Order: sequence, then C-alpha cells, then structure tokens
Amino acid sequence: MDPAYDCKRVLSTPALPKATQAEFQDIAIKLGNMVQLNGIMDVEVICAHGKLKVLEIDARMPSQTPSVVYHATGVNLVEELYHLFCGDFSAPRRYFAPRYVVYEHLLVRTGKLCSGGTYPKRPPPAPEARLSPCRRCPYRLGAG
Repeated sequence: MDPAYDCKRVLSTPALPKATQAEFQDIAIKLGNMVQLNGIMDVEVICAHGKLKVLEIDARMPSQTPSVVYHATGVNLVEELYHLFCGDFSAPRRYFAPRYVVYEHLLVRTGKLCSGGTYPKRPPPAPEARLSPCRRCPYRLGAG
C-alpha cells in the first residue's frame, strides 16, 4: 500500500504456508457465500502478526489479479469465467507449478525509479508535489 494511492503491488508467492493458504481460501469462500457470488471476485489481504486481515473485496473482474494469476499458474481467469457461465465446470485448462510473480506500478522520472499506486485514494496532491523526486525509493537508473 502507498499512503496516497491504492494498491501498488500484487504478489504471487508459492511459498505461502499451507495453513495460510487454507485460511485465505476459507475467507474467500465465506465472503463469496455472504454476497451470494456467482462469478469471480478479488480479495485483498495483508498478513499482520501471522493473521490475514481483509482490506477489500471486489465482487467483479479485478484489474491486476488476472495477469498475476495467469503468469503465476497459467490459469486464464477470463477464460475460466467464460467456461463457468457456459456450464463447463472442468478443471482449469492450463496450469503449471506456481511461481513467484510481482506486478508493480513504477514511475520513472528524472532518472529515478519510484513505486506508486494505481489511482489516488483521496484527492491527489498538487502535480508538483506528486511528481517531485521520490524520497522513499531513491533508486537511480543506471546505478549498480
């Protein structure tokens, strides 16, 4: 998370402990049942003190997650949603061993690489404040 912007990074980690995976799956199933979901949803969580905390649910096609899922597992969520609504409940068509994937929003300005969010959570600061040199991520391009 970024103090001024929404989600700035989506991660896929196959190293997530089995117990945490089961907890996340349980949370997603309970939320889907609560809203009587018949489709796809995105659940945004953080892990705080070893416990998952739900930040947000989107009972719609998410914007970043399908790309991460596809590159992490080979599963095309758009294709799966199509097959679900056509009555084909077979297993996902393409799948490979899960791998690490990072989908991150980056800004390159005046030779610096900065991490930022997808869109402002609140009214954005003045353009000159937003585009000033990045103090929190001072990576210089071309520097080792």
